[in-house]
Amino acid sequence: MKLPFQKHLSLLKTYVAPFKLRVLVISILILLNVRIKIISPQIIKFYLDSVTTTADLSVIQTAAILFIGLAIVQEIVYIINVYLSVDLAWLTTNNLRLDLFRHTANLDMTYHNRHKPGEMIERVDGDVNALSNFFSVFSLMIVSNILLIIGILIAIFLESVRIGVAFTALVVIAIFLMVKTRLYAIEEWKESREATTQLMGFIEERLGHTAKITI
Repeated sequence: MKLPFQKHLSLLKTYVAPFKLRVLVISILILLNVRIKIISPQIIKFYLDSVTTTADLSVIQTAAILFIGLAIVQEIVYIINVYLSVDLAWLTTNNLRLDLFRHTANLDMTYHNRHKPGEMIERVDGDVNALSNFFSVFSLMIVSNILLIIGILIAIFLESVRIGVAFTALVVIAIFLMVKTRLYAIEEWKESREATTQLMGFIEERLGHTAKITI
């Protein structure tokens, strides 16, 4: 079953909204990382132009030091961002696990008799764990990648309009193909999760009977 866009927003508001400050910090770090990625090629361009057109060693050294400094800052920003994102993922998914557990615990025995304990565990823990990226940085990364693409296209247009048009057409085609591919991947992913759930139910049932036989 496909969730509408409003459902995704509702999930984010419910489980991510309590951590607004953390999300704000992650957003700032992502935007800073995007900014550095756009500036770094310009510094390399300036460095190469300086090497070929000027003999002033101080200008070349400044460009090299600036590039290395930005690379170090980018790595620091990336490490901090990963730490905060993973921590946010655990916080949000733990709350989702609690809500899902309460929901399943209140279901009638007909439902529990129809599903094995292993299936229930995989649904409550495995499926929620698969959502960890969605609750942490997935949505923010989509925004940051869109901004990065726009920034790169602007930078290319400033260098050459014809190359900018060509790259814009390439981006449009790539996005179209990704959207079309996603439609097929959803069904495959659903079947994969269902197969994993059935497998976990089978393993739990066999291990449970083995323990009883041993006792």
